[in-house]
Amino acid sequence: MTRRDICILIALLMFLVVLSYAITFAGIVGFPGQKELRPLGRFYLEYMVNYGVRKFWAASPEGVTAILWDYRGLDTLYETSVFFLAIIDIVVVFRLTMEDKKELHKR
Repeated sequence: MTRRDICILIALLMFLVVLSYAITFAGIVGFPGQKELRPLGRFYLEYMVNYGVRKFWAASPEGVTAILWDYRGLDTLYETSVFFLAIIDIVVVFRLTMEDKKELHKR
């Protein structure tokens, strides 16, 4: 590495440290902390696991899963099925049987 590369690396690391500090502690970048809960957040917190009122009850102690699978429903089901089909396609395309490997080694 040259001196120039090291200087660029140090400058980049310092920038990342200052940016992380600004986001985390100083509140310079992003939204300042809110003192009140938004109505949508209140809705999800009240109805995520609510034994008294089961009208919108998700029955899931994990909020993200409840929102994705219960409240968004079919949209997420289709997105997930496309994701799994893409994984299966990749496995099928790159799968080599033992015979294929032997043929490759013979060439």
